[in-house]
Amino acid sequence: MTAALTPREPTILVVDDDPLLRELAARVLRRGGYVVIEAADGLEALAHCKGTGLIDLVVTDVRMPRLDGLRMAAACGAHRPNLPFLFMSGDADPATLSGPLLAKPFGPAKLAATVRELLTREGLGREGTTE
Repeated sequence: MTAALTPREPTILVVDDDPLLRELAARVLRRGGYVVIEAADGLEALAHCKGTGLIDLVVTDVRMPRLDGLRMAAACGAHRPNLPFLFMSGDADPATLSGPLLAKPFGPAKLAATVRELLTREGLGREGTTE
């Protein structure tokens, strides 16, 4: 007999060295029903990517100390090649990114809609996720 797959909410890793922006993004996404993990910089995020925990999407700032979002995404991609990224920046060139760009400043509704659209495109919409 096969065990039934149980629905689960997508898990999003939010990475930003600005604690106010990180907390705001995390709060918006939690209110949207997502499980959220927070990281203060690229090195902390990379540790989560290398861990065994399930991450469905990384929402990350581009410019951060110690390890920026671009290098963190490349390093995470080595461990999880299909992991999607949503980059947040006020001045990054979209051509240099390995995922879509959410231009700063943005509001809570724009963040929620962009994440929902990206997860749906990745086949991870809230209603259809299984573990």
